[in-house]
Amino acid sequence: MPEISDSHSPIENISELMHRHELGRARAALKDMHAADIAELIEALPIQQHYALWPLIPAASKGEVLHKLPEEIRRDFIGLIGKDELLEVIRRLDTDEIVDLVPDLPAPTVESLMASMAQRERQLAERLLAYPEDQAGSITNTNVLFIVESASLQSALDYMRIKRKTPEHTDKIIVTDDNNQYTGVLPLSTLVCNPPNARVRDVMDRTFPVIKADASVHEVARLFEHQDLISAPVINEDGQLLGRITVDDVVDIIRSQAQHTEYAASGLPMDEGLFSPIASSVKRRGLWLGVNLATAFLASWVISLFQESLEQLIVLAVLIPVVASMGGIAGGQSLTLIVRGLATEQVGRGNSRALLLKELSISAINGVAWGAMVAIGAFLWFGHFGLGLIIAAALLINFIVAALSGVLTPIALRKIGIDPAIAGGVILTTITDVVGILAFLGLASLLLL
Repeated sequence: MPEISDSHSPIENISELMHRHELGRARAALKDMHAADIAELIEALPIQQHYALWPLIPAASKGEVLHKLPEEIRRDFIGLIGKDELLEVIRRLDTDEIVDLVPDLPAPTVESLMASMAQRERQLAERLLAYPEDQAGSITNTNVLFIVESASLQSALDYMRIKRKTPEHTDKIIVTDDNNQYTGVLPLSTLVCNPPNARVRDVMDRTFPVIKADASVHEVARLFEHQDLISAPVINEDGQLLGRITVDDVVDIIRSQAQHTEYAASGLPMDEGLFSPIASSVKRRGLWLGVNLATAFLASWVISLFQESLEQLIVLAVLIPVVASMGGIAGGQSLTLIVRGLATEQVGRGNSRALLLKELSISAINGVAWGAMVAIGAFLWFGHFGLGLIIAAALLINFIVAALSGVLTPIALRKIGIDPAIAGGVILTTITDVVGILAFLGLASLLLL
């Protein structure tokens, strides 16, 4: 019997085992895998293998696997799993993870799930569900160590011993008053480096950053990134402790932001997977292709306006892609910079004018430098000095327009509520194509023919 190679990835190995119907060996391999790795494995396998793989996943890992799966695949699995098994799988998760799954669950399952929870856990879940998915409250973890400020450090130590196991990423105990009002944090380093009889309120950190539950998840990610946080407390609108957000939650946010930007540039939806159903993929990608087709026809229509010029000097057609593509690249550089700045809120009314002037300066310098190089190349290639000057002028014009579009387009889109990461590239490409073609063929028609 052929062996599975250690040099292959787990995806390749388990896929091969599934293909050969060696389910026992596949089950054993899955037993040693982390839930996140199993979720990635499922995403990389054809849909037909998803259903055969699910029964092989260790029961203790199924809830985490379900939580880690992309939404589209997760919904497929939820439809596949029976209600009783689904409830059993979900009950193994922490409250904040259960809250993440609730929007994808059938209403009867949600009702049964809530009814099976202890009263305090149900109240916490309902509190978290009140926050939209783009707010900090929706990703708050309620599994947290907290202590009242009047307690002694010895009480805090005893509390941790009683707990036996601290929640993951615990680097501090959150401090409240007797009414659950947040007052500060007690770092573990402070706890172990001070006398046991000291009071929490005397050594606690009252200046540690606290997150409001209605803050955006993007603000949370920036806070963790700038201050190198491992965890941070979350409070509601009344200042009461709701829970905490940990660095693993923030990593998920950052990864999601990066994927959103990457997918948006190609017009792909966030839940598009390697093996998403063909029908849904065709439908979602079709809109993007249609938009690009419309912009391509617009550029073609502009070229058709100069048909007589092209017939008289066919060399113009050879050089059109140079002007259009160079402008598109120059504009894309500005666009990427501004879209990222908007996402991190580094771009605003206070510095947008300075950014525009900077990008215009860069484009003007690049336009002159690269225009000169292209002019020399055109002269050496076609032996036409005037043609070289015209393409240089067209490049300079297109570079400047590209800088204007790269800066102003994403800012304008953000103001009207459209995601610049999705629409910015299409608009920019259309502008640079049309302006580049108009500038080049228009100058050639006026000065050469």
